Amino acid sequence: MFNSLPNNIILNPRFETWLNFETRGKVRVATGKVEIGQGITTALSQIAAEELDLTLDQITMLSGRSDLGPNERYTSSSLSVMDSGAAIRAICADARSLLLARAALRLNCAVGQLSVDKGRILIDGGESDVTYWTVADEIDWSQEATGEAIAKAPETYKIVGSDVPRADLEAKVRGGSFIHDWLPDGVLHARILRQPGRDAVLHSFDEAAVRLAVTGDFNIHRRDNFIAFLSEEELTVELTSEVAVSHAIWNGVKEFDPIQQEANWLRQQPSIDKTHGDVVAANATGEVIRATFSRAYVAHASIAPSCALARFENEHLTVWSHGQGMHPLRQNIASVVGLPESDVTALHMFGAGCY
Repeated sequence: MFNSLPNNIILNPRFETWLNFETRGKVRVATGKVEIGQGITTALSQIAAEELDLTLDQITMLSGRSDLGPNERYTSSSLSVMDSGAAIRAICADARSLLLARAALRLNCAVGQLSVDKGRILIDGGESDVTYWTVADEIDWSQEATGEAIAKAPETYKIVGSDVPRADLEAKVRGGSFIHDWLPDGVLHARILRQPGRDAVLHSFDEAAVRLAVTGDFNIHRRDNFIAFLSEEELTVELTSEVAVSHAIWNGVKEFDPIQQEANWLRQQPSIDKTHGDVVAANATGEVIRATFSRAYVAHASIAPSCALARFENEHLTVWSHGQGMHPLRQNIASVVGLPESDVTALHMFGAGCY
């Protein structure tokens, strides 16, 4: 029994948000965390298989879908196993308890007589005609988890902690795991004209000059400071976005001197100083060590081109992205384009392909 439910289950308490027994012999396990090269979907599948007494081949991971999986906010700071792993462990332990209780009714025996092997229910160690999937339909998976089931003790683990192949690597090696590798029929390529600074305001844009400078068929979409170029040809929009820079005039552009990246310049600027502890006493009784360290400014930013695909069909917008938080992304997109969140679906695509 868990002393307290993991926070991600408190936020997403219903079983059906996490688990699905629809396919015979398989269990779909959902997570809001996404694969960004750290092997998280493999690790989480190990946790689920362990608690449910299944093999890894019987687990189908669904990762980063705003329409089906739990809202676990962002994948960041190495928290995926600690947060989503704890939630999946608890939800699977509770689900296993419900399944065994139902199987005991079917078999007219005590739950303590039952065990599980690859989803097959054993009674006193012997085979029965009951499996997870023969009793799963008799359980209301819309109910909320309680955390009352006892999860497996780590010393009994057979799958968690073992060395297993990463599920995401094959697609990466074969060049099919990124949005850049996926080209649906009728797709339009887009590039944007980037602001030279967050407070810059577009004063004027010479669209005619851009069209004279670039051959090819493309459309220009403008909304306030946002300008996008769209074409069936990727090279056309790449050239257009490069040419457009010299035909846009911005107000409110901040000028930065290269010296502002130097540590000496930074130390000369006004600062807010805070003192922690008794500095006077520490100086009097302890050894004082002083040192200065500096480095050039490092942006917390992407190290590769961002990419996304979007499809607007039947008044519903679907977006495929490499983002680290599909539920927050859906919320942000809905706000920007003026749609209800229910009319936007954000799907993650990275590592194991598109779901």
